[in-house]
Amino acid sequence: MPSATTDAPRLSAPPVRATASEHEGTARAFWRVLTRFDSSKVSPYLAMRNSVGVLLPLAAGFALNMPRGGVVVASGALNAAYSDGNHPYAQRAKRMLSSSVLGALAVLLGPLSGSHHAAAVIIATLWAFAAGMFVAAGATAADLGVVSLVTLLIYAAQPLTSHQALISSALALGGGLLQTALSVALWPVRRYEPERRALASFFLALARSAEQPLSAITTFCGSLAIRKSSGTRWSTWKRTTS
Repeated sequence: MPSATTDAPRLSAPPVRATASEHEGTARAFWRVLTRFDSSKVSPYLAMRNSVGVLLPLAAGFALNMPRGGVVVASGALNAAYSDGNHPYAQRAKRMLSSSVLGALAVLLGPLSGSHHAAAVIIATLWAFAAGMFVAAGATAADLGVVSLVTLLIYAAQPLTSHQALISSALALGGGLLQTALSVALWPVRRYEPERRALASFFLALARSAEQPLSAITTFCGSLAIRKSSGTRWSTWKRTTS
């Protein structure tokens, strides 16, 4: 005997369509992301010293009637400028020196492999793979990989001899060293200025959070976390002393 469930026609729910208000809300959110301006990322002093590091080689190249050499030095300074920032001087110098060396290596390998199509494809593929793997090391390493890859592809289209490629690589390295020197010029004078600035921002944010009133739930959770941390430290101390 057929059951009622098998004889009854199966009713499917109509597909839920997004309303016009939902589409409008998504469009507004997307537009806010596009037009958002984060003023905290603006650093006039950083922009000024990076501009000086790029403009000086260009001006010197045109003054000495060597515009191509000035462009190569400026490109090396520009590649190193992408690694500049307001971090501690030692970390900043290490990152910018790495960028300078990678840029100089890209300027060297690009023209040398450009005349051989198979070598150019192999080197560009391996470099692109390494640049993609740099993402695992952080955003800074990923930026270094992408910038050096672009430099390699640009100079691979330049027909240069081995001697010219070596000179161009040395000029690009000099531009990166110039940009690094401008970035860390105040290191002997203001040795711990970036660390002081970071600590000041941290304590300022801590003071703002301390001024805000806490709810009962937040206070209770915080006290539980403090008790748990204290209990863990006490048990660890007892184990080490017993």
